[in-house]
Amino acid sequence: MAQTKPESETIRIHTLGKFSIQRGEHVLTQSSGKPKQVWLLIEYLIANRNAGPRIEQLIQALWADSRSSADPMNALKNLVYRARDLLRKGLHDDETEFIIYSQGSYLWNPELHCVVDEEEFRRLSALAGLPGQKAARQIALYQQAITQYRGDFLPNSSYSPWVIARREELTGLYLQSVRSLCLLLEETQEYTEMIALCESATALVPFDESLHKYLTGSYLRTGQNSKALAHYHYVTELFYRELGVNISKNLRDLYRQITKTVHKAELDLSVIKESLREEADNAGAYYCDYEIFKNLYRIQARSLTRTGQSIIVALMTLMDDNGMIVNGSEAVSAVNLFREVIVHNLRKGDAVAAYSSSQFILMLPLTNLENAEGIMQRITRKFETSYKKKDLKIIFTLRPIEPLEK
Repeated sequence: MAQTKPESETIRIHTLGKFSIQRGEHVLTQSSGKPKQVWLLIEYLIANRNAGPRIEQLIQALWADSRSSADPMNALKNLVYRARDLLRKGLHDDETEFIIYSQGSYLWNPELHCVVDEEEFRRLSALAGLPGQKAARQIALYQQAITQYRGDFLPNSSYSPWVIARREELTGLYLQSVRSLCLLLEETQEYTEMIALCESATALVPFDESLHKYLTGSYLRTGQNSKALAHYHYVTELFYRELGVNISKNLRDLYRQITKTVHKAELDLSVIKESLREEADNAGAYYCDYEIFKNLYRIQARSLTRTGQSIIVALMTLMDDNGMIVNGSEAVSAVNLFREVIVHNLRKGDAVAAYSSSQFILMLPLTNLENAEGIMQRITRKFETSYKKKDLKIIFTLRPIEPLEK
């Protein structure tokens, strides 16, 4: 029977969310002020301690650009010396050999008893995913696995190619584990647990739409309808502001479900009027979700049969010099500026919505085609003045709203 190592001999290593090494009461963290290459060597040896990296792999990991060191072998020896010194002093241990030379390469000493959060995360996730288990055991294993993941893999070394690849793999495994746990919790209707899980997960991985869908749905199922609506609006704004993209149809469908249940019975009309009022005296046009814009359009089309007023719809598109629509994820700041210029150069009674990652659709009541073209030219000039660069241009099309046929 294997003997349990004393706690004082166990080395606990964190690589997810931060990097630290702890032995007994002594903790070595990356805030200790040593050069990045020393830390990167220690991190690489620990992360690959079960693979036994060759000397060539070590050099490639530390100096991906071969021009960074004229004599990589000598530079590696010097780096190992400094890493050993850092470990010895930081962990107050002059006897232990943390880094050894064996089989023609440098290795993290395999004789040391280490508990590494990445390895625990992988092990528990794999156990949780095994088929034929009871749901309660799977839930417990996934919960244990997920608690190991506290953030990106080696965040202070995120510039290194091998760290980037490992980070993406681990983030994918984390998302897979969270989604699997959500499905299990959904089956057992443990929505309060789902809320806690998804609130933590969206803080770590904010741009995964499926997590926001689970979270919004859980708010809804626990009667937190106003919170569900607020989170939906937060997500739509977050995705557009940071990524330049709109949310998917699945989340928009959930929005319709929210709006059907968000309002409780109320007999006092003044209370309802207060809830309808905008929170601030916002200048410029009314900016809304495309689903809301469609409803506004249909209301105006219905009213035209009676009023005969002229209402113009405009589509404004941001394009590059080659006449291609700009990619929102690559030009987020430019698209955000484009939106601000549009909104602030229209009247309060006008409406604006994002149609795609770099297109906006506008509704201009009480405006004819000639005036609308002048408005488009004014917005274009304002954008060109604010943007400064000359690599983007705006095109626009105008159409009157047709009255709804009887």
